Amino acid sequence: NVHPEEVTEVLNTHPGVAESCAFGEPDATWGEKVAAAVVPDGKTPVDEAQLVHHCRLNLAPVKVPHRISILPELPKGAAGKIIIARVRELVAKAGEPEQDAGAATASGRLYGIASRVFKVPAAQLGPGARPDNTPGWDSLSHLTFVLEIEKAFRLKLSPKEILAVESLHDAERIISRKIS
Repeated sequence: NVHPEEVTEVLNTHPGVAESCAFGEPDATWGEKVAAAVVPDGKTPVDEAQLVHHCRLNLAPVKVPHRISILPELPKGAAGKIIIARVRELVAKAGEPEQDAGAATASGRLYGIASRVFKVPAAQLGPGARPDNTPGWDSLSHLTFVLEIEKAFRLKLSPKEILAVESLHDAERIISRKIS
């Protein structure tokens, strides 16, 4: 069990966060996954990758949010308490991050997926990105990465192909072979 208050407390210790809240999002496999929303302090720039890194340093892996949305403010009731249901709605409306021009290509889409799943800026990823040199690429995120690839490219990877994805270059090669 993950207590949202613990995640919120850790996020609030980041120097660029004015306030935050953690909450559960539905997940087909686990029932719920940890997500969070933060309001920047306006003085220190923050992005999702920095916040996830901060959480990884201060929380057990299972407690690190799979997604952290940056909002201009958190909705509150008359008593000043954050309305979690409204935060969920705002996060859902925010949707996926905008794709850059490279995202239209298979390679750009793959790097976008890797960036989201491993919580690493796409600019820091290259063909040589592997589990041993990419923060956030562990066995569970590897499976999430494969599932996202299958969904995005509308294909099915065999167990042998899943195990063969040892780098982003391997993933690109397998996708190219399957879609051509």
